[in-house]
Amino acid sequence: MTNKTGIVLVGLNGAGKSTLAKYAAEKLAFDLLEVEDYWFEKQHDYQNPRKASEASQLMMEAIARASKGFIIGGNVSSLSKELVPSLSLIVYVDVAKEIRVQRVIQRDKKRYGSLEKGTDLYHSRQDFLTFVQSRTPDTILSWMESTNIPMLTIDGTDTLEQNTSIIQQRLLSL
Repeated sequence: MTNKTGIVLVGLNGAGKSTLAKYAAEKLAFDLLEVEDYWFEKQHDYQNPRKASEASQLMMEAIARASKGFIIGGNVSSLSKELVPSLSLIVYVDVAKEIRVQRVIQRDKKRYGSLEKGTDLYHSRQDFLTFVQSRTPDTILSWMESTNIPMLTIDGTDTLEQNTSIIQQRLLSL
């Protein structure tokens, strides 16, 4: 077990995990570890993920380098079980499906601009939206319960300030 404070923010696509992780890491002076940075060598290259063992190893190395603590933005349930002892708190970011879908659409517009119908990118993003709409939190919640790590559920529609304050208060009670 590490002396560092380790927080992971989990939730479904569009819940705001990355946004909150970035904000909270800055406020708490923790290192930010974005899951996608470890899964994908090139940003947004979702067609070519690393193997889980490689992504896990890279994340473990980043955790070892963290000084005060770290916040992981993103689901880690499919990564190595070696990560779990490094965690002090699991935060589930809960947001209604309709809001999550709208957030994903807005993120795609910002990331890719106008998606021209008929293109491979358009079809890829439509497939992803279908996935977002059909996904349930069952796998995430099951993983959380299997870890025996303190858990916290927050409302991902609350402000970044509010949710960071809730996380800070929960850390103080550990």
